[in-house]
Parts: sequence; structure tokens; C-alpha cells
Amino acid sequence: MAPTVPTAQLMVAGAFSADSRSLRKRLKITDEIHSTPLHYYQGLHEASGRRVDVLVTGLGEQNIRHAIGILRKSLASLNAVVLVGAAAALDPALTPADLVVADRVFNHHGDKYIINPSHVDLLRSTRPENIPARVGPLVSVDRPAITVLGKQELHQQFHALSVDTESYLWAEMCHGLNLRLGVLRGVAATACETLPMDGADHDVAALSRETVLSRMELVADRCADWLEALLGVV
Repeated sequence: MAPTVPTAQLMVAGAFSADSRSLRKRLKITDEIHSTPLHYYQGLHEASGRRVDVLVTGLGEQNIRHAIGILRKSLASLNAVVLVGAAAALDPALTPADLVVADRVFNHHGDKYIINPSHVDLLRSTRPENIPARVGPLVSVDRPAITVLGKQELHQQFHALSVDTESYLWAEMCHGLNLRLGVLRGVAATACETLPMDGADHDVAALSRETVLSRMELVADRCADWLEALLGVV
């Protein structure tokens, strides 16, 4: 008789496959669903004996809501979601591939969700010593490409450490589904850099795509290290 795969209590989610690639390599994948841009993996973390589901949604609100709609039954068995992946820094003190644990998530209108402090403390307490990280607010905007001046304005308005396009939506949906949420974001572009999209290639502050991909890979490795530490205690 085949061994029983435990019920998943944790799902790790990100927009891009690269966000969770490092973690997936550390899991024994037992089942997969692929409906591009959605990719869903059921995995076993053998060192801890825990099942971890991994979701790749694709970028944007429509893709995220589509994925949640398809996987609603699977989500009902979860205790928590950890959102991973890259973001852009707003705080000038953050350096490439530094990680941010969100304790509050704003949208660009100023609405906010407060992440349960016990969930933030659990992530904080399991941080590997070699991973630089900060805890603080994050703001989500509609489009990923913003200027250096735009970042400065967001930092002044929200005092947030970083900016992305997804965390507020995930906070909203996890609240509606009564799921615990952790947000673990890594810096792909610093406060004085822009991403190479939407014409930003002509911006002197724009990074090359190769640089962004390299940083995203390091962020993914650090998130995977942190999540393995988390699986050892939850």
C-alpha cells in the first residue's frame, strides 16, 4: 500500500514559476495541475513530513482570482498561505535580495489589512541568521513598473518598505476565506532602480532583465531556506 500523503496545511503562492522553483526542488511532488498560467503542485517536504502545496497564479488580479476560484475546495483544507516572490524596495536602506515580512498591507487608496501579529512573529522567529530581512508595511499598486519618483511618493505616503501588485489582493481573499496569511517578499529593484518593462528600458535607472532574473533567483533561494526553517517548527 502506498504511503498516505498528509493533508496540506500550508500553501506557498507566487505569480511566477521562478518565485517557488527553489522550494519545489526541495519537495517530492506527488501531484500537479497545469492550466496556463495556473500551475499547482502538491508536494511532500520529506525532512519535516509535511505536505506543502505550491501555487503559481500568473501576474495580475484576474489570474489570481481565476486560480482561487478553481482551487477553492483545496484551499478549504489549508491553515495558512505564504506569499513569496519579488517586490521593489521603497525604503532606500533595503539592498538587492533583502527580504521583507509584511505586518500591514495597503492598497494605493490607503485601505489596509493588518497581518495577524502572531503570524508575523512566527515568520520573524524562524528567519535563518544569514538572510537579511526587515518587518514592516507593504503597499500594493495596480502596475509593477513605477518610476523612482513614484517610489519616493509611495514611501512618503505609506512609510512602506516595499511595493508589489498582489499582496493586498491576497490579504483580502485570505480574510474572506478565513486563512492565515504570511507575506515574504524580496527586493528585485532598490528604491533608486526601476524594472525593465513598460518602456523603462529607456530609463537610466532601469535594470537589465538579466539582473532582475538573477535577483529573483536569489530571493527564491532565500524564501525556500526560510520556509524550510518554518516547516521545522509549525
